[in-house]
Amino acid sequence: MDAVLRRCGLRATFGNLMLMPRGETSLRKLIRMFDEDSSKLGRQVVALCMERYR
Repeated sequence: MDAVLRRCGLRATFGNLMLMPRGETSLRKLIRMFDEDSSKLGRQVVALCMERYR
């Protein structure tokens, strides 16, 4: 069941986003929508996602 959830859930969506050619740009835009683009948390999220999905 966990494998199915990983394919359809939020994790899978972020994984697919990061693997797309413009994934990093899209992720940064998403972070910017929450006004976290200049915060330490926002930078950490982008860095960790980039590390995890590349």
